[in-house]
Amino acid sequence: MNFWNIARPEESPVLKKTLSIMRLTTLFSIACSLQISASVYSQETKLSLDVNNQTIKEVLFKIEKQSGFRFIYESEKVNLNKKVSVHVKEQTVETILKRLFEQEGIKYEITENNFILINPSTKNEKAAPSSQAVLQKKNLVKGVVTDENGEPIIGANVVEKGTTNGTVTDLDGKFTMEVSENGVLQISYIGYAMTELRPGKEANLNVKLREDALQMDEVVVVGYGTVKRANLGGAVSTADAKAFESRPVQNAAQALQGEVPGLTITRAGGAPGSDMTMKVRDVSSINGGTPLVLIDGAEGNINMINPSDIENISVLKDGTAAIYGARASDGVILVTTKSGKRNQKTSVAFDAYYSIKTPALLRKPANLLQHAEMALEITDGSFTPEYTRDQLDLIRQNSDLVLTDAEWGRWTGYPQFFKDQDWNDMLIGNGNMQNYNVNISGGGERYSYMLSLGHQREEGIPKFGEDVNKRYFVRAKSSVEIFKNLTYDLNLAYEASNRDYSSGLTEGQNIWELIYKTRSWTPMYNPSGTFYTFEGFDNPAQVLEDGGMVNKTTGNITVNNQLRWKVIDGLQLVGQAVIRKYDQDENVTNKKIINYDWDNNEVREKRTPNSAERRYQKTLSKNFTLYADYKKNQGGPERYSVRRGVRLEKLYESCQNPHS
Repeated sequence: MNFWNIARPEESPVLKKTLSIMRLTTLFSIACSLQISASVYSQETKLSLDVNNQTIKEVLFKIEKQSGFRFIYESEKVNLNKKVSVHVKEQTVETILKRLFEQEGIKYEITENNFILINPSTKNEKAAPSSQAVLQKKNLVKGVVTDENGEPIIGANVVEKGTTNGTVTDLDGKFTMEVSENGVLQISYIGYAMTELRPGKEANLNVKLREDALQMDEVVVVGYGTVKRANLGGAVSTADAKAFESRPVQNAAQALQGEVPGLTITRAGGAPGSDMTMKVRDVSSINGGTPLVLIDGAEGNINMINPSDIENISVLKDGTAAIYGARASDGVILVTTKSGKRNQKTSVAFDAYYSIKTPALLRKPANLLQHAEMALEITDGSFTPEYTRDQLDLIRQNSDLVLTDAEWGRWTGYPQFFKDQDWNDMLIGNGNMQNYNVNISGGGERYSYMLSLGHQREEGIPKFGEDVNKRYFVRAKSSVEIFKNLTYDLNLAYEASNRDYSSGLTEGQNIWELIYKTRSWTPMYNPSGTFYTFEGFDNPAQVLEDGGMVNKTTGNITVNNQLRWKVIDGLQLVGQAVIRKYDQDENVTNKKIINYDWDNNEVREKRTPNSAERRYQKTLSKNFTLYADYKKNQGGPERYSVRRGVRLEKLYESCQNPHS
């Protein structure tokens, strides 16, 4: 609950001060325990790095990935682009940073919550660190921080610029600290513009902070309209186009990860075209716990929209979503797409990128030597080792020797191998993503238009078989002022995808489990060049290559019409008609697999008989909305807003699952 917006403390100085006291008291009570835990964590956490010719910034990123530390620095003040090599094993972060920064003129400080502040060292610090107190004269500065009404601001941050020297204001908005003679103070607080001043020798300061007008005037999209952030009465989070332009992602939901507070986004797997799951609240509504998604006012799927088309996103979390009824109990995500602007010359924009995907984490099974050595350690007779100690040298040499008539361990009738086979490396490689977008927009005195075309191609990580997803996007928008105060908006969108992959990835036995079950001595091919099968397990590469295919095609078209009539000043009537049609056609074929032994003899057949299946789904939805919106300003801060309307929805679904 956003108590600050509901209680409106700005209208009650007493309530505002009481709440600030509560928050500041809590802050002071946990500060000591945080400092102690940060110190212990930095001493107990051991890190290992093996980095060659990479920038300092990349090294810091690797430290963050291995630990709970987070680095804070100003990029324009600290040069972290120098390339270095670091080779350490089981060392503390202090040891690593000391080696990293000792020749770079950079100092650091580990604070509570495991934040590490990085700042440039001054010349005095480099020349004589021990005499810093003598070389830098400091003055004792006192002051009070207030708002425009003269009310003290509790908990305002007061920091000496370029240093970690700082404090916060007390219950009366006062502060006391030592500042360098030529130091600059930065005073800031949430919702207020930061103020900088040079105190010099002045002992007492009176600092007045002004509200951040840009932040308060930000226009936020809410239910059936927009409102300035300063006038919001509920919990609304936003993300703009920068969140999507700065990340090479195929899915719009993926770009929102970490951007919107309170929005949890998860992904069940990394396969091309896989969807993301979003949660704003717990499972409680007829949506199954997922938020309602509206794209330009029409219900849609955020996983299907082109990220390049998005202008901004608002996430409604509480009462602000109530206007959408029962389906909004888990929140509402409002997506606004880009549009053309009136009186704008035609502009054409093109962007493209190509990226490489690498597996983030792979389970690494024991190699052949580890397997053989561990088996020899079992001396109670419960397991018969496959290799003798004399044969360990052959394994260490990665020998190509094959004993075709050997009896080894519990295996009889199978050749004995001495060469380690890394099935992770043989089957799993790198994927890639390609993305291309063209945007054409413009407008005249009474009209605007926008046309967007996009194409994405994503390939998976298996080295055998096929695993690719292709997506196509078309969006056309226009706005025409038919008569004075009467505007017609047309928004057409089409998204299509074609997913082709080996049926072994999803049908039948789990291919990833099969990779780890395959013996570490099993070669992929027999001498005849045919896929080789050891024991009863299928060859994973053969399953991907010869086991069949899945083809999944989807198409989604949305026609969004809207008519806006400004009846009088402040009163607007809006009518919207949306038709959305979604089709999904999936064809699955499973083919027979023949297993061959070392002599290229057929030993068994798997996945028999051949099978084929088609799954088809069609959804047609119609949505009609009519509402009146009245807003009135009374010549001052008082504002009135009334909205009334009706909404009619129809949904048709058809599913077919014939077999052949």
